[in-house]
Amino acid sequence: AEYKGHGLQRAVIIALLKAWSKVLHMGELQEGTEENKRRASSESVFFAIEEPELFLHPHAQRNLSYSLKDLAKNQEYQIFICSHSPFFIDLENYKNICVVTKNQNTGTKVNQCRKNLFQGEDFKERKKRFHMAHWINPDRGEMFFAERVIFVEGETEKVVFPYLADKLECINHEISIIDCGSKFNIPMY
Repeated sequence: AEYKGHGLQRAVIIALLKAWSKVLHMGELQEGTEENKRRASSESVFFAIEEPELFLHPHAQRNLSYSLKDLAKNQEYQIFICSHSPFFIDLENYKNICVVTKNQNTGTKVNQCRKNLFQGEDFKERKKRFHMAHWINPDRGEMFFAERVIFVEGETEKVVFPYLADKLECINHEISIIDCGSKFNIPMY
């Protein structure tokens, strides 16, 4: 693979991760009890991947993200990724998302949601979880990578604001404009 392009190299990595995950699941089925599955901490596996999205089209990014999440379900496996792709943002696992910023004046800062956003299993909370997972898609997920975010009511504002900024010559591509779907959804964001 080293003589091929980066896209093919990444495809090989994805295939290896999927195979690893499949073998891991087969082993879990054969081992049986929880005590048999546990290993010594010295046998823990750590994956640290910087920008796994490089050279991958959106479907391959989504596929790789799924494979990594599947591997992370095993308690002996820890996966750390540094990504600039909204395909690796999954609000179902919002506590696993860290936004790390580095400022020359204040140093490195880590922001992570540690509280429960949704309490209980009643209908209202399940509906909130569904809406949050639905509304944070790759288009809206770019807000996690933005310098600043502007929340707007709908698609009209999402199109008009950049148009006006361009005409006024004050456009800033580090600002994400997020279509919230309605004014009632803005507080959720």
